This record gives sequence, C-alpha cells and structure tokens, in this order.
Amino acid sequence: MQSTPWKAIIIRVVVFIGIIILLDIGLGKVLKYNYLKISGGATKACTYAVNEAKDDVFILGSSRASHHYKSSLIQDSMHVTCFNAGRDGEGIFYSYAVLKCILTRTTPKLILLDLTTDEFAVDENDYSKLSFLTPYYDAHPEMQPILNLRSDYEWIKVKSSLYQYNSTIIKIIGDRLRPSASEKTELGYMPLFKEYKGSLELANNPKSKLPLDTLKVNCLKSLIRDVKQVGCKLVVITSPVYLNMANGTKSMKVVKSICAKERVTYINNSQLPAFMQDPSIYADQYHLNDKGAGIMTNMVIEEIKPLWSGQATDIIDTNLQTSALNRKDTLNRL
Repeated sequence: MQSTPWKAIIIRVVVFIGIIILLDIGLGKVLKYNYLKISGGATKACTYAVNEAKDDVFILGSSRASHHYKSSLIQDSMHVTCFNAGRDGEGIFYSYAVLKCILTRTTPKLILLDLTTDEFAVDENDYSKLSFLTPYYDAHPEMQPILNLRSDYEWIKVKSSLYQYNSTIIKIIGDRLRPSASEKTELGYMPLFKEYKGSLELANNPKSKLPLDTLKVNCLKSLIRDVKQVGCKLVVITSPVYLNMANGTKSMKVVKSICAKERVTYINNSQLPAFMQDPSIYADQYHLNDKGAGIMTNMVIEEIKPLWSGQATDIIDTNLQTSALNRKDTLNRL
C-alpha cells in the first residue's frame, strides 16, 4: 500500500525525462535544419569544408588565414580549385579537426596552413571555441577526439542535440531573419576593407610571454603525420604582421624546428620589409586588408611554385628580413 506514491513519483520522473529527451531531439532537429540552411559567411564556409569540399588546395588557420589568402588568385594562377577554410578566432585544433574531415573524403594536392605568431601559447579559450564544430560531432567521428579536448565530459554533453547547437542559436536566428547580413566570402576568403592608420610599434603581445601548450604542439605534429600519410603537400606559413618582432616568438621557433625535423615547408613571412613600410595594406596590426591580401597571396604563389612543380621539397625561409619581393634567393634549403 505504501509503495503506490513511490510508483507515481517514479512514473512522473520517467515521463518528465522522456519529455525532456523528446524536446531535446525535436528542437535539435529544428536547429540542425536551420543551421545547415545558413546561406553565407563563416558558418556556410565551415559546413562546406567539413561536409562537402573536394578541392585541390585548402587554406587552414585562424582569421589570418581567412583574411590573407585570396582563393581566386590561387585558382587562376595555379590552375587548381582552391577553398579557404580558415576561421576567425580559431587555431590549430580547429584546423586539424577540419582537415581530418577533408582527408576522409578526398586527398588534396596542397594544404596551406597559416599559423599565428603565438599559435602554441596556453589559452583555455582555444578549447572552448571548438564549440563551433559541435554541430558536426555526430556525423564526423574522425574529429571527435579533438572536440573531446574541450572537457573530460564532452562526449557525454554532446549527446544533447541542444548542447551541440547552443553556441550557434544567435547566428541561426540572425541569418534566418536577415540572410543578406551574413559576412561575404569568396571561396572562403573574407576580405577586409578598412585601412590601418597607426605607426609601426614594437610587438608587446602578452600571449608571447605565456608558456606553450604541449597539446597544440603535438596537434601540429599529428597534422603533419596525417598529411604525409596521404601523400599531400603541406606548406606552413606565418603571414605578415605590422609589428616589429624581428626576434620572433617561442611559438614561431617551435614551428620552424618541427618543420625542419619533418622536412615540411615553412615560410616565415611575418617580418617582410615590403609589408613593414605601408600600413595602408593592413586592416589592423595583425590583419591585412583586401589590397594587402592580394599582394601577399601573389607572393606566396611565387614562393611555393618550386614545391608545386616538384623542383623542391623543403623550402624554408631562413631570413626573417628578406622576401621574394626583394630577393630571388630568399628561400633557402635548411
């Protein structure tokens, strides 16, 4: 007789949990449908790179990738298909996750990986920002080990459809209400048009003083390993900044060391004189504008042509103060 109330409570709890699960599944399907309908900008570019892209050349990296490499110029000059899969605010974890999805579907001819001057600095935000990839978690098991770095219980959290899309809800609503407001992209490239008006300053980024994240370092090593296994060519680049950092950073030195050991092309364009003299080609100290991106992309095309044609396998820029714009013999073999 006394068990009846307990049975009723248990039934209510089970019904409540069932309703929550159904709501989670139902709302998750609605969010997924609208997410995949996003018509432009970084989200559309990410969906294409993760789910569909089979291009010959891919550009990976942070905002310095998405704003610095004009895919159309690479296509026209090298007679290949090219897509810029860089994303603002992201880093090596994001790049590796997207690359793993690409490699399960196709083998590109070339990967251009742009790494920032402080790519490996410890920053917990670099883990949390992987939330932009959780909508693809279920469909792409190859990226799950990387996304699980967000937390010890990530693999449990992503069982919730709402959790997978909770970082995208505002974006979904905004795009569906005003699709024309999405960022404009050209084969993934996102142009910046403002001009930086400041003067050249000595670099003083607090991130440069932080210790290095060994998981990020190992992530680059894993990325290189995977690219080598499929026979794809890889070029690692540090693109220009409008800051005086002639001595480089800890991250840049580690990148150069890894690339030298693995016989992978590393081109350090961070301090090119031609890019240190004219602030009008920058949108800010760390990002080139559309004019600067055009100049830089054409320069990179010339730098990688020996690799592309098979005349060289490990081109390295060992001189931080010279470039292909100033000397023909800039690129030296280590």
